[in-house]
Amino acid sequence: VSTQSTGSFSARTHTLSLYRDLLKSAKKFNTYNFREYALRRVREEFKNHKQEKDEEKIKKLLLKARDQKKVLERQALINSLYSHDKLVLELKNKTAVEKNFLQKEMDQIEFSREEKFNPK
Repeated sequence: VSTQSTGSFSARTHTLSLYRDLLKSAKKFNTYNFREYALRRVREEFKNHKQEKDEEKIKKLLLKARDQKKVLERQALINSLYSHDKLVLELKNKTAVEKNFLQKEMDQIEFSREEKFNPK
């Protein structure tokens, strides 16, 4: 959202602060896919409206962003109540061999679940 038309340094600072807060809220998701989706949406929305000049539209967009921040925080809290296993690509400091081993283990667990719930 462009705040140049407002001529106010504080409006620009407020917008950037809201953007950073939205990114922080999105990063609170424990689940990789939810987290990456929320981060992508925040970035896309701000990028799409970066050149906006209409002050009324800017105000509406900022209000919407504040509401969305609250929604993200609630969703992240709910997401944190449910446990999950990390995806292999989330394991940052693992060697390729360890990642391969972990992937095989996860595949075996998934195969076992399928056999349990879909007996032949």
